[in-house]
Amino acid sequence: MRKNIWIVILIIFLGVAVWGCAYSLNKYNKALEKVEKLEKENEQLKSDLTKAEDKEINCKSIETEEKKDKEKSDDKTSNEEKDIVYPDFTTGEYELKDVQAFCDKYGLKLEVSYNEPDGTQIPSGKMPKENTVFVQIPASGEKVVKGDTLEITIARY
Repeated sequence: MRKNIWIVILIIFLGVAVWGCAYSLNKYNKALEKVEKLEKENEQLKSDLTKAEDKEINCKSIETEEKKDKEKSDDKTSNEEKDIVYPDFTTGEYELKDVQAFCDKYGLKLEVSYNEPDGTQIPSGKMPKENTVFVQIPASGEKVVKGDTLEITIARY
């Protein structure tokens, strides 16, 4: 009889131990999922920060170039005399407000259309983010002429 009691106690003890291990494993898996989710969010934030810093650096370099151009030119009435060129608005970093500011600054007209990109219009083949420019006419690098029209197409899904 004593032997049977010890066997029952041992079985109960093992059952509690197995349940405890399963419970701990479940808690561990949930914690691991949370860590993985936080790591993904952290990577996304790092990526967003890098993009923001790159855009800020690009804007600063454009401003520096513009200051140099301004200092070189005494006549500020014509963009043609300054040799201002269109930047590449199709990098995925420019939104309508950025392009509008550029047009206002250089006396350009702006025509905007919205379209869902189909991949054939994009030289890189990489689909643009929503609300960013993916087509521009005239192309980047062409000379800005006051009064000209810049045509852009903004991605809409």
